[in-house]
Amino acid sequence: MPLDQYGVLVGAYNRFERDPPVDYGNFYHGLLYLNAPLPNQQNLVEWRCALDVKAPDGVVEYIRIAIKREAIAGILALDPGYHPLAPNAASGALDYVRSPFIVGPIGCLSIFYGLLKALGGREHKVFTQNAGGSVLDALNGMLIDIRRVYVFGEPFDPLQPGNIGMHNVHMNQGDPMPTPGAPNYGQQLGWYNSGGIWQDGGVLIEHNDGTVEGFFIKFLTQTMNTGDDGHPR
Repeated sequence: MPLDQYGVLVGAYNRFERDPPVDYGNFYHGLLYLNAPLPNQQNLVEWRCALDVKAPDGVVEYIRIAIKREAIAGILALDPGYHPLAPNAASGALDYVRSPFIVGPIGCLSIFYGLLKALGGREHKVFTQNAGGSVLDALNGMLIDIRRVYVFGEPFDPLQPGNIGMHNVHMNQGDPMPTPGAPNYGQQLGWYNSGGIWQDGGVLIEHNDGTVEGFFIKFLTQTMNTGDDGHPR
């Protein structure tokens, strides 16, 4: 079933860290720390937002794009804290396949995008494949002159001291159905079953000059050609 606690965390930037290479095991994360209140509280606490940038079954790809404020006005108007978002376009939820500021060709690559549209039914911006830590370098390059940060994904469950944060800060649809007997079959099946539309993760950085940038991550194994159930067509 799709994610059951999808939403966005709005907060003040605290710091950015990387998992120690000797300690990350099967996954490697960029850790984005924000200050924001817990639900139904006012005091600020530290939230740890984990961005997957390497997994045992997939390489990640990413894009960094400028976003017009009017395209996300509802999200920018939110108070600090975590806000659940309904899985639809009206709530402010993200969808890499359907959000208008992510979907669409850029630059002079129209021939490439035309082919992509013919194959997949839509035109999409090009994701850059992670290499040598480039995904975290790209994110780190955005973390300047920050007014507020918006992290889309799921809160840790339960939210309690020592476990306050966000995860699934990446594309949450388009995972393939795994082959029975494949390595990490159960984990891959979980990813497939949790797929859905209008529940993708990501990071928005609102700068002090009012400009907004988006940072979006997907796994190489995930397709952008998904149906209304979030599964590959």
